[in-house]
Amino acid sequence: MKEKQVSVYEEIRRQLPEWAKIQNIDKWVHWVKNKASSCQSRSRKHQNVACGDSNAKVNLLQWREAVLKALKESKGKGRYSQFDLDITRKCKHPLYPSIEHLEGLHTPKLAVETRIVNDMKSILAEREFFDIISHISFVNGIRPRAIKEEIKLSRSF
Repeated sequence: MKEKQVSVYEEIRRQLPEWAKIQNIDKWVHWVKNKASSCQSRSRKHQNVACGDSNAKVNLLQWREAVLKALKESKGKGRYSQFDLDITRKCKHPLYPSIEHLEGLHTPKLAVETRIVNDMKSILAEREFFDIISHISFVNGIRPRAIKEEIKLSRSF
């Protein structure tokens, strides 16, 4: 059993993008393993409750590959926010990396985003998310601008 865990660890470690290896390789390996496992569990739970059938189960290896692919495609930036993905933050930090399901919980089409942005978008399609942000900015007279300093929230996760 221990040999298998070591080989999974080494395989993930080998496949991590260079920017992640530089940041903190052990934390990224742990994050990939946890996210793949939680994607699989969430998909199974949702499928059993909502669909009642188990035809399209995605296995753990497929989820792991999807998480790694999303991490590579991110190039170290959140999909929507372009905030830096930083695994050294505390897991409750609003800018901690999070998995974005692009096509529902059953398909391994994923992206990586920060926790705060992913939570804000969780029930919306991509276009709806952008439309809502645009609307809120417009009705409040807020001109678009980039956030240059650290985000500090009055509430926490």
